[in-house]
Amino acid sequence: MTAEGGPALRTADFDYPLPEDLVASHPADRRDESRLLVLERRSGSLTDRRFPDLLEYLDHIFIVQAVVGIATPSFNLSKDSRISRWLGMSPEELKTMSPYENIDQLSAPLYLIHGTHSALLIDTGCGLFPLKPIIQELVPNKKLIIVNTHSHFDHIGGNSEFEIVYIHKDELNEITNPTDISFLKDSPKEITKRFEGINYTYQPCKNIQPLKSDDTIDLGEITVKIIHTPGHSSGSISLLTNKDDLFTGDTAHYGTMYVSKEEIPIHLSSVSKLLEICQLSETIELYPSHETYGISKKLLTDLYESMQKIDKLWETKKWDEFLEGWIIYDINFAYVVF
Repeated sequence: MTAEGGPALRTADFDYPLPEDLVASHPADRRDESRLLVLERRSGSLTDRRFPDLLEYLDHIFIVQAVVGIATPSFNLSKDSRISRWLGMSPEELKTMSPYENIDQLSAPLYLIHGTHSALLIDTGCGLFPLKPIIQELVPNKKLIIVNTHSHFDHIGGNSEFEIVYIHKDELNEITNPTDISFLKDSPKEITKRFEGINYTYQPCKNIQPLKSDDTIDLGEITVKIIHTPGHSSGSISLLTNKDDLFTGDTAHYGTMYVSKEEIPIHLSSVSKLLEICQLSETIELYPSHETYGISKKLLTDLYESMQKIDKLWETKKWDEFLEGWIIYDINFAYVVF
C-alpha cells in the first residue's frame, strides 16, 4: 500500500502492544458519557475528558438541518470550516418532506450560534416536530436566545416551545396572535397532514420582544448585530457576528426567492446594504435561511443582478395555483412574485 505522494505503508507499522486492561470491554451505560481523549496540538499534551465536553473544542456555529423545521437526531460533521455539527437529512429526504410541490427547496437550515455563556437560535422552523429538546441537548448549560428573521410560517413554527422570542419591531404584531396556516391543507405533500393535530394553527410565544437595526446581542466572546433588511417582508433582518458570519435570512439565498413586485426596489436596497457590509471584510461568509450556506458575497452580486432583470423576464411568467403567485426563472434563481 502506498500513500499518495509518500512512501509505502505496511500494516506491520501499525502493530503495537495494547494492554487488555486499557481496552474497553463494554460500552458505557450512557453512550454520551463515554470517555474522550483530547490531544492538544500546540502543547502535545493529552487530556482525559468525557464526550459531552466535545462542544468546548468545536467552532461556534451549529446547523440544525431542516426543511421548514423538520429536524432529525442523526449527527454528522460538516465539511465547512466554520460549522461544528449539523443534524442532517439527505436532499432526497428534504425534497420528500417539503410542503411545496413545484418548488425544490433542498435546505432550510436553522442556525445555532454558541458563545461562552449564551447561544442564539436563528428561527424555529415550521413546527412539524419538537425542536426545543434538540437545541437543549446541543447547548444544555447556556442561556438560549431565540430570534426570528421574519414572521413567515416556515420560520416561526416552533416559537411556542420557547419562553421568549425576538423579532424586528415592524413584524412584532404578526406573531403575537395565533397564526393560520390552513393554506397548507391544499399541499399535495403527505407530511403536511401532521398539522391536523394543531388544527393548522400556530400558537404564539407568550413573551415576544422587539428588535431594531443595530441592536447587539452578546453571547460571550461572540457578538451578533441586527441589520434591518426589508423587502422579502417589512421586518426582515440579517445578523452579523464579530466572527464575520452573515446570516441573511430570506433576504438573500440561491434557489426560490419569494418577492413582492412592489417591494423589489426596497429588496434591492437591502441586498446593496449587505454588499456594502461585505466590502468591510474579505472573510465574511454568508449563511442564508434556504439552500446553500457558508458561501461568499457572490450570492449578493448574483442576486442583485438577477432581480434587476425581473421586469425584462416578466413576459415569461407562469401562474402557480397553490402558491398564488407568478413564477419567473433565471439562471440561479426562481422568483415567486406576488
